[in-house]
Amino acid sequence: MTGTSALSGFPLFLLLLFIATPVGTAIYMFWLAWTRGSDLQTDAVSVQYEPPSNLTSAECGTLVDNGVALRAITATVTDLSVKGYLEIEMKENGESAAGHADFVFHLTKPLTEWDDLKLHERKVLGSIFIPTNPLIWSS
Repeated sequence: MTGTSALSGFPLFLLLLFIATPVGTAIYMFWLAWTRGSDLQTDAVSVQYEPPSNLTSAECGTLVDNGVALRAITATVTDLSVKGYLEIEMKENGESAAGHADFVFHLTKPLTEWDDLKLHERKVLGSIFIPTNPLIWSS
């Protein structure tokens, strides 16, 4: 018996291995996809691009950040301006530092009309305007 007879079956074994492995893997993957199927669409979450109707943008930001940030207070001031409770006037002032503009906040609705506001909105308005009206804020 010579050593070449043992090696003669070896290349045939490798050839079968190299062909059977990808074919077997493809068959197994097809079987998995057929029996398990695709991802089910249960518990799908719909995306909302605006805050819920009962929450202000500052409340949503506070819930997301788990604390009050400066941008939440800025959002409240902007929201109050949109609702008509205050007016923001920008004044160009050449004397201010680095040529920045000054902003003047004017209260447009009296204290008696604040009843329909939420507590944090009343506190922001009270902090800005009591006891001064108008408030000048220099940036």
